Amino acid sequence: MSEFQFRLETLLELRLEAEATAAGALAAAQSEADHAQRARDDLERAHRQTHDQLSHLQRHGTDAGRLQAVRLVLERLEENIEEAEEALQAAQTELSHKRAGYHRANRERRALEELRAKRHDAWSRETARRDQRAMDEIATTRHVNGGRRLTKGGEV
Repeated sequence: MSEFQFRLETLLELRLEAEATAAGALAAAQSEADHAQRARDDLERAHRQTHDQLSHLQRHGTDAGRLQAVRLVLERLEENIEEAEEALQAAQTELSHKRAGYHRANRERRALEELRAKRHDAWSRETARRDQRAMDEIATTRHVNGGRRLTKGGEV
């Protein structure tokens, strides 16, 4: 009996490597998007706290210099939040591209694995048919010869 061979095995191995590479790129992009999200959230939290501080200072009265300094901090935080939002959007776009790349690589690998499974099933059925034919021929030969086994040289 011959051993099953899938002619596209090398391509399947390449697809597995491509999928693993795409999975790594997806994980890195997810990490980057998570980092960008945390950075933006931290800036927004700092903005809320600074805004609360400004409100408190305005209610309880303080000198104009201190109010102006807090307002400047708020303005800078707003600029940083805008930059962080842009970075987050870019990271999420990259994540979306990497996710699509991973899904494509996964789909291509699965298609080859399904083809391999179908070819293996067909090979198994054909092998079983050949084995059955051989067994049938042996049984027929024994029946025709009255149950005697034959060797190359004659009867046993």
